[in-house]
Amino acid sequence: MNFLNFSEPEFKVSPRFLEEKDWEGREGFKQEDDLRPAELRFPLARVHFLKIAVILGFLILSWRVFSLQVLAGSSYSREAESNRTRTFSLTAPRGVIYDKAGKLLVRNAPNFEAVFVPADLPPESEYPALAAKLQSILGLDQAEILKAFNKAQTRSYEPEDLARNLTREQALVIDSKLSSLPGIRLIFSPIREYLGGGNISHILGYVGKISREEYAAKKEEGYFLTDYIGKQGVESSYEETLKGSNGREIAEVNVEGQIEKVVGKETAKPGKDLKLSLDLDLENKLAAEMQAILEETGAKKAAAVILDPQTGRILAMVSLPFYDNNLFARGISAEDFSKLNQDANQPLFNRAIAGEYPPGSTFKPLIAAAALSESVIAESRVINCPGSLIYQGWGGTVWNFPDWKAHGPTDIRKAIAESCNVFFYILGGGDEARNIAGLGIDRIKTWAEKFGFNAATGLDLPGEAGGLIPDAAWKKEAKGEDWYIGDTYHASIGQGDVLATPLQMANYIAAIANGGTLYRPQIGYRIINEAEKREAEIPPVIIRDNLTSAQDLEAVRQGMRRTVTEGSGRLLASLPFSAAGKTGTAQFAANQNTHAWFVGFAPYEDPKVAFAILIEGGGGGEKAAVPIAKNVLEWYFER
Repeated sequence: MNFLNFSEPEFKVSPRFLEEKDWEGREGFKQEDDLRPAELRFPLARVHFLKIAVILGFLILSWRVFSLQVLAGSSYSREAESNRTRTFSLTAPRGVIYDKAGKLLVRNAPNFEAVFVPADLPPESEYPALAAKLQSILGLDQAEILKAFNKAQTRSYEPEDLARNLTREQALVIDSKLSSLPGIRLIFSPIREYLGGGNISHILGYVGKISREEYAAKKEEGYFLTDYIGKQGVESSYEETLKGSNGREIAEVNVEGQIEKVVGKETAKPGKDLKLSLDLDLENKLAAEMQAILEETGAKKAAAVILDPQTGRILAMVSLPFYDNNLFARGISAEDFSKLNQDANQPLFNRAIAGEYPPGSTFKPLIAAAALSESVIAESRVINCPGSLIYQGWGGTVWNFPDWKAHGPTDIRKAIAESCNVFFYILGGGDEARNIAGLGIDRIKTWAEKFGFNAATGLDLPGEAGGLIPDAAWKKEAKGEDWYIGDTYHASIGQGDVLATPLQMANYIAAIANGGTLYRPQIGYRIINEAEKREAEIPPVIIRDNLTSAQDLEAVRQGMRRTVTEGSGRLLASLPFSAAGKTGTAQFAANQNTHAWFVGFAPYEDPKVAFAILIEGGGGGEKAAVPIAKNVLEWYFER
C-alpha cells in the first residue's frame, strides 16, 4: 500500500493520526482522506536518488569483497604466508677438480657466514642497537653494518651478506644469540680450497660472491645472493658442471624472522666433479724450470703451453708470475687486490692464452708449409742467401732487408734449421731476380688462419686472445697507411704487426707434428657424476684436418728436426729420444731485449707432446727457452 500520494499538493493531519502511529491498514482508512504531515512528504526524485545510492553502495561493497577475496586473494594469501614462512637456500656442494692422474686440485672447505633478511630487520630506529651487538660479536665496523642495512631493499626476503669466514667461536655465539638478533641468520656455505699451488692459478681461476648483475642474470637458474660463482679459469668455464642445484628449506618464523619450525625441505644436489687433462707433476716441473731461467736472465714474465698433439688436450700451461687464488676464494681484501692489480708484472694476467707477441722465426715453418702447398717453391729448390735481400723500389730507392748471417746455398729444410731470413723474405714477398712470385700477404693470412691464427682457438677457458695477422685493409684502417712490400717481408719472418699467443703457437706446431690436423685445445678431460658412479669423457674436437699434403708437412718436419741436430736447438740432440723444434728471437720494442721463443714436438717419429715456450725479454731463444725444453722433455720421458 502506498502511503504517499504525490498527486495532492498538500494534506491535513487528523488528531487521530497524531495519536496513532500504526494507522496503516486501520479499518476505514483511505489514502485520499487521511493526509500525512508535511515533514513526511518528499519529492519523488529524492526517493529515486536514495534507491540508486543504496544499490550503488551495495554493488561497490560487493565488488570490493569479490576483489579482496577472489582476485587479490592469492596475492594476500602469499603475503600472509610469507609473513609466517620463509624459504631459505641450502647451498649445493660444488664439484671438486682433479688432474688427469686423479690428484685433488680443488676441494670444498667448511665456512659459516652471517647474513640478514631485510624484511625481518627491526624498525630503522633500532638499527644502531642491533649493529652494536653484531659489532661486538663479529668485529665489524658498526658504520659498515648500518650501511649494509640501509642499502638493502627493506621488504626483500632475499638474504644479504653481512660477514664471511666466521670462526667457530663466532658462529657459535651468533647461533646462541639469534633470538636477540632480529633479521640475522647463520648459514653454512662451503668455500673453495685450492691445493695445486700458484702454478695452476690461471688454469683453475677462482670463485667469488655473485654480484648483483650476475644474480639478475642467473636468478632464474636457481642462484641466490649468498651464492658463490666461478669468476675465472675452469671455475668459470665449467660453472654449470661444478655448481650443482641449491636446495630449499621452508620454515615457519616468528615476528623477528627466527625459525620456529621447519615445514619442508628440498635437498641440495652436489655439482659434478671435473677431471682435467692437466698433468700436475709436469706442470710443476715446467714452472720450476721457467722460474730458474727468469732468475738467470733477469726477466720477469714468461709463458708456456704443452699439449698432446693427437687430441689437443692441455698437459701443462704456465703463466709467470702467478697469484694465490685462495685469496679470492675467501674474499680478497682491498689491500691485497690493489697490490696484485698494481703489480707491473700483471700476475692476474694469463699470458699463455691472452698474451699477444710477435712470434719471430717460430712463424717460419708455417710460411714453409704454405709456400710448398701453393707451389711457390719446390722442396728441392736451392736459393743463395748472401746475408741480406736487396729490394729496389720506385724511383730507384734501394731497401736492404738483413739476415743474421750469410747462409749460402739453402733449401727449405736448411732454411728452417738455420732460420734463414732471406729465404723466407722471398717465400713471403717474392723476388723478381730469382723468378719467385712469393705468397703475398693475402695468402699468408689465409694459411695462417688455417693453422689457427688470427682468432681464438676455442679453448675451454675464458679470456683467450686472437692475435693478429695484418693485411692491407687492416693497416689502412688501423694506421691510415698503405701496405708495402717491406710489410710482407717482415710478416714472413713473424715480425712487423704479426701477433700470436703461446697457445696458438703450441697448437699450430701440434698440427705440424700430427700430420695436419688442427684440434681445439681443451683442459677439461672427464666429467664425474659421483651420484651415478660414472664418468663421461669430454671428446676431442677437430677444427680442421688435411691442412696440407703429408709430403709438404714432412719436409717442414725434417727442417725442424735439423734445428735440433744441426741448428739453434742442438742442446736437445743429447736427449735419449728424437725431438724437433724451432727457435725464435723476436723484436718487440726499440732499445729492449728480444723475446725468447722455442717451439717443438717429441718424439719426432711418434709425437706425444707439442710445446711453445716464451720468455718475455729473455734474449735469444736458444739461450733462454731451449734449456727449459731440454730439461722438461728429459724429465717427462724418463719419468
